[in-house]
Amino acid sequence: MVQITPKARYFIEAGLRHLQDEDRLRAWQAWVQAHTASRPGVFPELTADVAPVALLALKSLISWLEEEIRAEKRDEDMLADMDNDLCFVEAVERDISRDWAHASQGLSGVCRIE
Repeated sequence: MVQITPKARYFIEAGLRHLQDEDRLRAWQAWVQAHTASRPGVFPELTADVAPVALLALKSLISWLEEEIRAEKRDEDMLADMDNDLCFVEAVERDISRDWAHASQGLSGVCRIE
């Protein structure tokens, strides 16, 4: 599964806050606590039990970013930053989707998202 860097984690958590789903947020926070607390600086591999939570959060964030960019309510610099964020979030979502599909088929592979 995908290794989750602090930047990827930030966007997953932003997506969960956007969803306003306390159960999924608690599940994610429990996973983060269990996989990062004793290993600072180590990028944990996402596990299959929390991959759907991360994917849902990222899809929600992608939708929100696309809407905000289309609305053009912000200045050019902010829109450029949002576009960059969108590209990163889409890449993370693709990698998690790919690895989750492989994991569910019994294949393995690790990809580190910077």
